[in-house]
Amino acid sequence: MSTTESATDATESSTNGTAGTFSTRRIDRWTYAVLAFVAYVPILLTAPGQVSADTKAYLLLDPSKLLARAPFMWDSHINAGTVTHQNIGYLFPLGPWYWIFRTLGVPTWIAERLWFGTLFFLAGAGVLWMLRKLGQRGPGAAVAAFAYMLSPYVLSYMGRMSVILTPWCALPWLIGLMLC
Repeated sequence: MSTTESATDATESSTNGTAGTFSTRRIDRWTYAVLAFVAYVPILLTAPGQVSADTKAYLLLDPSKLLARAPFMWDSHINAGTVTHQNIGYLFPLGPWYWIFRTLGVPTWIAERLWFGTLFFLAGAGVLWMLRKLGQRGPGAAVAAFAYMLSPYVLSYMGRMSVILTPWCALPWLIGLMLC
């Protein structure tokens, strides 16, 4: 084999490798876009104007007040006073989420649907990212991302205790970070 032929082969293989990487990136972008569409659009179209009983009513009605009281164990504003046991869990991320949307003037039902959609999207995107870190290519990674994002596990918590789903969303991201 001549030097010219080997140089041509090396150029073709590096071009094919780049094209393969570019193609994979483009497919990943489309996969992330479809994940986002499936995560946000259907849930925003479901029962517009209605708020589910997802979290404490105090959080939905006045997030500023709940966030101001959350760091303290004793709350004298409820009944004759009580020891709170859940408020600390609303300091992050749910409390600031609703506070920001309330401050921006976004209706509560939209803030809630965007929260649900974000949980779905982060879970699916995390699985796709983790599988890419593991070297998985092809449609199987996208199928796994959609399967995880839309798993039946979500049904028992979404709409009544969605804050419990934050570890579910974080799991693929944490596994992927361990692989780095």
